[in-house]
Amino acid sequence: VTVSTSCAVAAWFTHVQSPTTYLPQLLFYTRLAFDLLGRPATLIPCFQLKSSFEVNMLAIPRVLCFVPLFFMTASEEDYWLLGTGVNDWLLVCLVAGLSFSSGYIITACYQIAPSMVGNNESGGGELPEVVSAKQ
Repeated sequence: VTVSTSCAVAAWFTHVQSPTTYLPQLLFYTRLAFDLLGRPATLIPCFQLKSSFEVNMLAIPRVLCFVPLFFMTASEEDYWLLGTGVNDWLLVCLVAGLSFSSGYIITACYQIAPSMVGNNESGGGELPEVVSAKQ
């Protein structure tokens, strides 16, 4: 869910309706920076997720709220009737929120994954025994 929404939003950067010519570049670099900032945020003790349920509770509202808001705002130059510059900053803030949460959720999944795998399934770092034809 995280990867598909990030790809969908990033693919739309060049189609954003804005009089600002550098907005697609600003959105691209905002995406990179905030994704990078979201990854170490999982190391902060009060922000650490413990279960896949918590990850889903972050991912679902992200898809249901942030993504539609981004596409509604990006579809027209002044969708919210807030003025030309305000719409651009709203897009930058939406991309920052999406990217930060994307980096955070992906890294949290990597941290939670080992606890989701049983001891028999993980292999425990041991190499399997090789049956030799020579005896």
